[in-house]
Amino acid sequence: MAASGFDKELHIHILDLRNRIIAHGDYGIFPSTMYLQTVGDEQFPLSLGVNVKGIFGIESHDLASRYEKHLSICDKSLEKILNDECNELAAEARLHRPEFQSTHNIPMIKEEFKLGSEFDNLPRPTGPAGVVENPVFPEGLSGYRYVTLMHQISLMESGTYTVTEDGVAKEIIITSK
Repeated sequence: MAASGFDKELHIHILDLRNRIIAHGDYGIFPSTMYLQTVGDEQFPLSLGVNVKGIFGIESHDLASRYEKHLSICDKSLEKILNDECNELAAEARLHRPEFQSTHNIPMIKEEFKLGSEFDNLPRPTGPAGVVENPVFPEGLSGYRYVTLMHQISLMESGTYTVTEDGVAKEIIITSK
């Protein structure tokens, strides 16, 4: 049973955001654009890119207050559940210490990795490919702040290429990272 003050409408909205946006990419919610950048009369493909809106924060004071109240209620309810479960687990650990030690101590694992460079030497698209509209949510559940997430990949290997623009040959140098 939900705690007193639990905002069921907002909770369903948050679950919907989680299911359709955060855990998955539902482009029916967040509009996106995809583009192919080309050069020259031959329309030589340079890069492929995608722009999509993402929630950056909450702009509406009313919505932010609603979130704060709802999440505070959820936090208190979850803390009570977690405390009850930890107390139960502690009682089991006292009764069956060797089994608990052998199954509940997880060793730390360290991993090293290097971040790659992003392909950023081409200009961003303009016009319809460069503009992504904000999503629309029901009244009372809107008021988010958005950021446009941009991803672009090179379709070319590094090198010097000859293309023509308006019938005139010209060399371009591509540096793919």
